[in-house]
Amino acid sequence: MASAWIGLGLGLASAIVWGTGDFAGGIATRRARPLQIVALVSMVGFVTLLALAWLSGASIPAPADWGWAIAAGISGAIGVTALYRGLAMRAAAIVAPTAAVVGAAVP
Repeated sequence: MASAWIGLGLGLASAIVWGTGDFAGGIATRRARPLQIVALVSMVGFVTLLALAWLSGASIPAPADWGWAIAAGISGAIGVTALYRGLAMRAAAIVAPTAAVVGAAVP
């Protein structure tokens, strides 16, 4: 029973973080170019993940995994840049549901 509450809490926290990030990204892209915002956020996230990996003692991924990771990062950056651009154009009613459907259907 406790694990169900933990899962619910983590799912809710994830939704709040992603929603806040998308909202803040849309607002930020009204003042700067979407690619600049995505690059800045990606750098901060990369440094944070490196620190967490180092602190947890995680091993370095196999060379074959690097190609998939790079492809996923590039496609994710393209998708988030397009999302932020659409949000900056105030087309959230079209962009947000489309991004949600494509993000769920493609993987």
